Amino acid sequence: MKSPPISKIIIKRFRSFPTATLAFDNPLFVVGRNGSGKSNLADAFGFVSEAMSSPLQAVFDRRGGIASVRNRSSVKSAPPNLGLAFEFGPVNGIAGGRFAF
Repeated sequence: MKSPPISKIIIKRFRSFPTATLAFDNPLFVVGRNGSGKSNLADAFGFVSEAMSSPLQAVFDRRGGIASVRNRSSVKSAPPNLGLAFEFGPVNGIAGGRFAF
């Protein structure tokens, strides 16, 4: 059975992203200058993959704590949180869904 494709990623205060929403309608290529966030986007996939199979605190600990993962450019008055959401589109009559924290 084919897994539903990821249709959207919502990132809030993760690594270099203050906030970002990326919709995947077609095949995707990620290109950009050095330091533009390509590796951090890939790391969002890895982070969620780890969080689905390990306790969340352990995932943060392996990455140096929440301070190492949270966007550092956020203003001091911003809430000390972060969020990742992956939305899955329907495929072959199977409903889509969402994984978020």
